[in-house]
Amino acid sequence: MARLPKKRQLSQRRSRSSGSVSIQENTVSCPNMHELFLFLYGPAKIGKTEWAAQWDGIHFISTEPGLKFQKVSYLDVGGKPILSSWENFKSIISFLSNNPDELAKVSTLCIDTVDNLYFLMFDHVCKEGGFDYPGEGNYGKDWAKVRKEWCTGLASLVALNTGVLFIGHSKEREIDVIERGIQCKRLKYVPTLTPSTFDTINALCDFNISVQIREQRRRRSKGENDAVKDNRVMTVQTNTDSYTGGNRLKGFPSELPFTYGAFCDAFEETKERIG
Repeated sequence: MARLPKKRQLSQRRSRSSGSVSIQENTVSCPNMHELFLFLYGPAKIGKTEWAAQWDGIHFISTEPGLKFQKVSYLDVGGKPILSSWENFKSIISFLSNNPDELAKVSTLCIDTVDNLYFLMFDHVCKEGGFDYPGEGNYGKDWAKVRKEWCTGLASLVALNTGVLFIGHSKEREIDVIERGIQCKRLKYVPTLTPSTFDTINALCDFNISVQIREQRRRRSKGENDAVKDNRVMTVQTNTDSYTGGNRLKGFPSELPFTYGAFCDAFEETKERIG
């Protein structure tokens, strides 16, 4: 099984300099795994945190309980492993930015969960602005403050130059589809993030991974009833009527078993194939 390097090494680049401005050219067609930005979402208790904990050099920024049974590294504020405010998040980013020796220990940062991080940011903006909820009657100025704060926070995270794994929850949404010329209803698994927040994360990430439990019927032995076996799978294909997914790595499998090893092997095999 492919393993990640424990320390981040930037892709080698050639540059042509013109005064204080330089033009950078990538000399590789695919980054290393620890340079990726990923969004992993699925039902609660399906094993998202456990999957993320297997990444070498990963450090968690936790916004909800979930690390109790995982042997991982995490960043806390005031000795508390779970962030209680948006200010806590900004303090962590500032700490890493101003302490390069500590930042060098981090290959990937895991936001677990991005749903709660957004709520912390939302509450912060409302308190700072002196309102309970962004108003629609002031030409969208309150919502503009929310979007600006969120994008500024994400930009500061990106500026750390590590990989980032966002973990989120999912929900079922009923949608209308056409099958064989007939309109019918179907359940689609989508992130619980608001559409605009998801759009921001989705545009940022290299992989958008949906995790589900797929039921498969099998006959145990002659004379016994069919038994249902649950299989956890991750879907990385482009948006469909059933899932919201996608990735930037051409040729990556559309579906894999939900294991860390399966993702590592698929990534390295695809990377080697495309050169």
